Amino acid sequence: MKVKENLVIEIIEDRYTIYDPIEDKLISLNLSGSLIFEWILKNLKIEEMISKYTQIYDVDENKAREDIESLINELKKEGIIEDDKESSDSE
Repeated sequence: MKVKENLVIEIIEDRYTIYDPIEDKLISLNLSGSLIFEWILKNLKIEEMISKYTQIYDVDENKAREDIESLINELKKEGIIEDDKESSDSE
């Protein structure tokens, strides 16, 4: 997955604020959402995110996966992130 181009991304008090000027849409992420978004920006795989998330938030893998996948799905729905071209070309 990759972050859509042409977004204005700012960090305000350790939290990401994302503005899509084309859609005129503003999204503010909470602290855990900002951390997951940062990992997306660093191209971490979901399994790597789950491992880090469980250590930071002291939750089990199922809860970590649920939280991460929920945010990823929401960001996809909002048009902030999209699947990589390579993975969608193989269908």
